[in-house]
Amino acid sequence: MVLTGHDLILVITRTTVQIREQTRRVLASYGLQRPQNLVLDALVEHDGLTPGEIAKQLEVSGPTAVKMAQRMEANGLVTRRRDDPDGRLVRIYLTERGREVQAPIKKEIDEIAEDAVRGLDRAQRQALKSSLDAIRERLASADGASGPWSPRERSLDLPHAGEQERVERPAGAEPERDHAGQHVERLPVNRGRGPEAPARAPRTRVRR
Repeated sequence: MVLTGHDLILVITRTTVQIREQTRRVLASYGLQRPQNLVLDALVEHDGLTPGEIAKQLEVSGPTAVKMAQRMEANGLVTRRRDDPDGRLVRIYLTERGREVQAPIKKEIDEIAEDAVRGLDRAQRQALKSSLDAIRERLASADGASGPWSPRERSLDLPHAGEQERVERPAGAEPERDHAGQHVERLPVNRGRGPEAPARAPRTRVRR
């Protein structure tokens, strides 16, 4: 039986969903949502980051970083402190609880990754990585987005097909149409985690 591209992508997709769900359960057991664990990791490396610095590292918007910090502060994971004479600059610091949960969360997520490839020897792991890197680079090149892995891509904070939200089109912009002339709306994946869910690559829906 010859494996088609569809067969391979289906396996990759199903594997991604399984890893994502296991990661979600780990975070939920600590009262966290994705990608709050990445905020903890960033603050362990450099405590006292500003929301803007966190946004840059995680490749999310500034308002998203602010809302994450607010939710994490409400859960006792971080504290926000004003850091300049006029009180405009805010820095985010880990609380004792935040430091306590960061290490075990990271350990459990690392164990998910290791368990996923258990049984594969070194050569098989390298071959798998090389194959997946080639697929990713080909897809990224087609989108003009090839380059090094982002912080979110290096984590197990993986996307899934969840609820959707409409992309706002600039005023006066012409509606997008496909090759058949049908109207197309761009719908990014909203991961169902509220306002802190970052935008993902858009999908299309054709209006009949």
